[in-house]
Amino acid sequence: VVNCHSGSGQPDYGNHPTSQLIWAIETEYFAHRPLWHLIMSGVFERFPTLRFVLSEQGSAWLPQVLRNLDGMHMAASMGRTGELKLNADAALPMTPSEYFERNVWLGASFPGKRDAEAMKKLGLHKVMWGSDYPHAEGSTPYSREQLRRAFHDWSAEDLDQIFTRTAAEVYGFDPAALAGRAAEVGPTISELQMPLEHVPAGAMSPGFYQERVSHRRLRAGPERSRVLWDPRDGFWASTTMMVRGRRTADRSGSSTTGAVRRRRLRRVPLPACPVPIDGHR
Repeated sequence: VVNCHSGSGQPDYGNHPTSQLIWAIETEYFAHRPLWHLIMSGVFERFPTLRFVLSEQGSAWLPQVLRNLDGMHMAASMGRTGELKLNADAALPMTPSEYFERNVWLGASFPGKRDAEAMKKLGLHKVMWGSDYPHAEGSTPYSREQLRRAFHDWSAEDLDQIFTRTAAEVYGFDPAALAGRAAEVGPTISELQMPLEHVPAGAMSPGFYQERVSHRRLRAGPERSRVLWDPRDGFWASTTMMVRGRRTADRSGSSTTGAVRRRRLRRVPLPACPVPIDGHR
């Protein structure tokens, strides 16, 4: 089994004011990159028994990526994509989705609701839940609450699959030998099937806030607003106004003419965070 953790394989961004910001933005891309490298380069074709696990990457991103890779495989089979001519040898015997099914598993850390939906598209036998302990973005110390938020409407069988059976199959664990310890630390199925009404104060894991990302049309015509999660249970609210070929006053009172994009950010006050960044309770 080869395990690949996010946060590795990135270039040196130098020592600049925005270096860490760019690193954070591109971490997701570089975390996913080994998947298409191993599939499309034929590694799984040459090593059909290799087991590859992507960890700390969620799961909501993966169904669309697999569709895109399958489309590129089809293009390779036809010899080109658009104006780009492709080598016929690039067309592998199986589709990327088939290689994923045979060779790849996912360790989904602190999954939210959208991740939970994607897991069922991928197949629960391909997914293992993770808390990402002890990282600040992990679900600790609110793992039970986050599990209730994402999985309260799942069956006992489905929960057992992502918490126990998939990992046991991939790594060769003996669930019976671990049952005693599991009973001590929990959680129980009945606990997880209780819907969570409120996010715990101070909860910092992104999995609590996935469903807060939304697009909605406001009354100002072409204006759209997007609400982004904040790890301290607050958020940045961003408003963008598009004006085309006419003079229009925005809500701040200023006016614009022609094709102009305006972006305004406002900070919503955040509550006090009772849990320290490095707290592991």
